[in-house]
Amino acid sequence: MFVSAKNTQPQDDLPLHCSFARSDWVILAGFWHPVATSGEVADAPVRVHLLDMPVVLFRTRDGVKAAKDVCMHRGGQLSLGSVCDGLLVCGFHGFEYNGEGTCVGIPALAKGSPIPKKLRPRNFQCRERYGLIWVCLADQARAEMPGWPQIEDGSGTVIRIPSYEIKASAGRRVENYNDIAHVPFLHRNSFGWPPTDIAPYDVISGDNTLSFKVDILEQTRYSGEFGGQLRQYSLLNNERETDRYVISVLREEAGRGGSRSMHGGVAEGSALRIGAPRNAFPLEESAAPVVLLAGGIGVTPILAMARSLNARGKPFEFHFATRSAARTPFLAEVLSGPFKERVRLYHDDNPAMRFDIGRFVDRLAAGTHLYLCGPGGFMAAVSEALAARPDIVLHREYFTAPDSGQDAGEPFTLALAQSGTELVVAAGQSILEVLQAHGIDCATSCEEGICGTCLTRVLAGEIEHRDHFLSAGERASGDRMLICVSRGKANARLVLDL
Repeated sequence: MFVSAKNTQPQDDLPLHCSFARSDWVILAGFWHPVATSGEVADAPVRVHLLDMPVVLFRTRDGVKAAKDVCMHRGGQLSLGSVCDGLLVCGFHGFEYNGEGTCVGIPALAKGSPIPKKLRPRNFQCRERYGLIWVCLADQARAEMPGWPQIEDGSGTVIRIPSYEIKASAGRRVENYNDIAHVPFLHRNSFGWPPTDIAPYDVISGDNTLSFKVDILEQTRYSGEFGGQLRQYSLLNNERETDRYVISVLREEAGRGGSRSMHGGVAEGSALRIGAPRNAFPLEESAAPVVLLAGGIGVTPILAMARSLNARGKPFEFHFATRSAARTPFLAEVLSGPFKERVRLYHDDNPAMRFDIGRFVDRLAAGTHLYLCGPGGFMAAVSEALAARPDIVLHREYFTAPDSGQDAGEPFTLALAQSGTELVVAAGQSILEVLQAHGIDCATSCEEGICGTCLTRVLAGEIEHRDHFLSAGERASGDRMLICVSRGKANARLVLDL
């Protein structure tokens, strides 16, 4: 998941009830992890969990040692015992272990009797540095411990964050929680982008707290293959052009970061990893009248449709509503293009040019196929007005999912046919969230049920569709679903081809 690795560790090395995917665990176990502060490991043993492995820390004359927190006699927790003369003593039957993990004393055994060599708990590499206790679960670390000279010479500042539980997959933990490089720049080196200057920012010191506000730029890759963000954009150019793809990206400050990354990190000469085009908003092949209606940046797929219809010589109307002429994307191209006579513009700031939804809907010819794309409020208003026109066939593409007002749903069982795994999806959880929490990667983009990226084959079970992508016929087939939003019926058993 993070680096290429040949999996040679035996299955028994994984902790019991491990929540990580095996491939993730094997890789993460090979790195050094801080598990406690030096002050926490004093005269008594300390129990910690690292990658679901129970670990006991204890201080000897030679420093802090780490071992699996299981006594080899009856499986009791060694951390419930004590440390005497540098030896870890089990609190149940008094078995004594030295810093190398060797059992050196058994009270019930006659003096001088040999101690079985198998009475040896698994030891882990352990170091004390920067005021922290570090543990590596693998026999050989994949990398050296981080070098922090500012901490060693006292010129740096140490900020300790209290321990807390993270309910996330291994990849999500490392990428978004354990990475101290998130402040003030996110993922710069891992995504290979050039350095970016960060504006100065103030740090406010309070009682045991440090607060700051800083603009953080997340520069992402555009492929799900390596765990970066995956975004889908409408192609603007004519479908007959095979030498280029033309897209338009509106910068959304309140979005999830994809548009900001494109604006801030992509320039002429940048190389992007892309997938093959996929048409989720197709033009129907029919003789019915065609009307195109775009609102704002929703013109991107509509413009491509207009070019295609014009190239085929098929008649159509093109209606384009925006807030003002100054905020109309592709205005010059629309007014000077080969289909300019078919275009009707509307602007909110001009009373004489405002878009009248009721009038527009009333004048549509029976049987018209209306293709609609734009902001959520605009699309909702048009769709509501069309409820009185069942003779109109509406085709829509959403940029963001409309508010469905649906509840959290009921729990159900999720079965993965390929792996034989069974999981429970709780109320308020999505299938995608449950899969990611168990280290199962799935292609995803919008996570709102509008793009179709996470479309998954369903082998059995009743589906509660909550997407805005599938047609009524596709839903009725019962053999596919969008796992980012749709779910199984209450207490059902849903079987996916995963």
